[in-house]
Amino acid sequence: MSQSAVAEMLGSNRSHITRVKSGEHEFTDAQLEQIERSLSIPLGLLLLGSPPSDQARAKVRQLHKQAARLLAKSAAFRAHFN
Repeated sequence: MSQSAVAEMLGSNRSHITRVKSGEHEFTDAQLEQIERSLSIPLGLLLLGSPPSDQARAKVRQLHKQAARLLAKSAAFRAHFN
């Protein structure tokens, strides 16, 4: 989405959006709510930025499997001594 389109959606001007993008200004709460409503996307999702890469998702799945194996071993260990 272009800066001009965002500015129009918010009833603002492009220079304000440019300053927000560069970190000189911030969106107001009302503007953030307007973005959320206009795009029909939860604000939390917008603030995450780009979605994780396939590589990052694969790493998370790998870590999840390792954690599940460790929990299973831990449960077996506890069961053995109880």
